[in-house]
Amino acid sequence: VGFMLSRYLREDIVKNATISLLGFVAAGTLGYLFQFLLARRLSVEQYGEFQSLVALFAILGVFGSALSYFVITHTAVFAAARDVAANEQFLRWLLHRVLLVAGVLLAVFLAFTPVVRHLLHLSESWGFMVVSFTALVGLLIVLDQGSLTGWEEFLAVNVIATSGTFLKLVIGLIVVAIAPRAAPAALALLASSIGTWLLFRVWGTRRLRARSL
Repeated sequence: VGFMLSRYLREDIVKNATISLLGFVAAGTLGYLFQFLLARRLSVEQYGEFQSLVALFAILGVFGSALSYFVITHTAVFAAARDVAANEQFLRWLLHRVLLVAGVLLAVFLAFTPVVRHLLHLSESWGFMVVSFTALVGLLIVLDQGSLTGWEEFLAVNVIATSGTFLKLVIGLIVVAIAPRAAPAALALLASSIGTWLLFRVWGTRRLRARSL
């Protein structure tokens, strides 16, 4: 029995690691194509401005990284007990607090928009506003993504994440074809974040509820 259990654990770890690796490669490839094609479509100045917005998005994403660890560690406990109802109750409890914090952060970000535009020499201030909204949508994504990770639904997590990156690529190409500027290009980040969140909400919730049957 001990041998069979050890073999199962090894195979499960290999399976999950393989899924995560393939998802990382797929999303990374699509992300590279997104950057490459935008570099071809935007002027040097506008592409540099877009990279400044992306850097700001990465900095604001620190809040999501801290939240992700908290969500995964707690939902993993519910997963061990196969208690989907308690998991959903925890996420609802956390959602109310995240929305409150997100509202405060958004107000701060919007208040500092003129300062950020001046410091980074942005041609349009609403690009930073889009990035701010995107970062806050990212907090909502972390709740569902962290929950699925805690339940070891690695396939669902990676498929949804890759789909979101593909959506960013498609929308980015469409937007810059119409308006080849940094601020409109940032809309691709917001649109893909909203799409990713909806996928996590719909598919992720169904996956977890199916585990309770």
